[in-house]
Amino acid sequence: MRQDDLPFDPQEISSWWGYNPTLKRQDDVDLGTMSYDKKEAIIGEYKWRKAEKLSPQILDTLRSRAALLSSKFGITKIHLYSFAKESSPSFKELAESQKVRLILFDDFWKS
Repeated sequence: MRQDDLPFDPQEISSWWGYNPTLKRQDDVDLGTMSYDKKEAIIGEYKWRKAEKLSPQILDTLRSRAALLSSKFGITKIHLYSFAKESSPSFKELAESQKVRLILFDDFWKS
């Protein structure tokens, strides 16, 4: 994976931890970055587990957390990423159908 594979040049890459009013508890995002104009963001979750343990709930949680950050920071366009050690064909297909970019460990070594 290369920087020009991203939808925009990231301002700063970090994680986020804060209060989720919907769940009425603390929540977190593994990876987040905003564009310089603060209108777009990449929101990502890391899951380092076997392919058969990746579930649709992971993508639901990612969407929920992205919606929280979108409303909190006024972001108008969100790009969703799921980072995983490996994936089953069915999880890969599900991620694609939900417009979540799935990045596998082996993808980091491709140029």
